[in-house]
Amino acid sequence: MYTIMACEGNEEELEYWLARCVERIHKLTYPQCDDDGFEYPIGFMVLVGTWIRKIVSTRNGLEAYEDYEPNKKIIHYLHLILEINIKLSRYKGMPTNRVFWKYSIQEHETIMNALYEREDADGIDD
Repeated sequence: MYTIMACEGNEEELEYWLARCVERIHKLTYPQCDDDGFEYPIGFMVLVGTWIRKIVSTRNGLEAYEDYEPNKKIIHYLHLILEINIKLSRYKGMPTNRVFWKYSIQEHETIMNALYEREDADGIDD
């Protein structure tokens, strides 16, 4: 399972980050730290995973990704996650000695719609 995280105002200036889920979504019953030393308090819903990072653009203009630090555990709050179950398929591009992943144009449109809806919701006054 792959997920999309919102990342407004991040220093990398990315629209979103991709992660591979390694544990089910759960509510923290005790404080947990990720491998970067960030502590997550009791009571929050979180997702545990590993990073996927953009490497190259594919022929159709979308990005290809690879696992990034696959042994490093990350934790993210559930309310920052935009999409769950993004379907990635194997990218058969160069170089062939590394495993790359890509998603379809339909998945890309789903991601962009989720980002647009989130930005639109942020503009609504309470």
